[in-house]
Amino acid sequence: MSVYLRLFHGRDNPEQDMPDWGFDGPVIGPLEYVHVTYMCDIKFACSEDVMRKFFPDYAAEYDAFCKARPNSNCPFWTDHNLVIASDLVKYDGKFYGDWSVSTSPTG
Repeated sequence: MSVYLRLFHGRDNPEQDMPDWGFDGPVIGPLEYVHVTYMCDIKFACSEDVMRKFFPDYAAEYDAFCKARPNSNCPFWTDHNLVIASDLVKYDGKFYGDWSVSTSPTG
């Protein structure tokens, strides 16, 4: 069974004064698993398609790495993590105060 990671209560920076609940973030998935370690990061694994959609910078770095090594076997790494900074999940230059894991992309 796949799971989805939903980010919400977003803000542009950790120090931002929040007069309201903030904005909704992405629903990332489907994911193979989600694992939180000491509230320092959120680890997960997903398909290459999901990685390229939600983490294009990571995919571009990977592509450049493999292109520089044309004779190597470069399996696409699909384990990744999101950093928790100042009690907020950092994704794509934004910060989210809440997150949930669901078996549905809509809930």
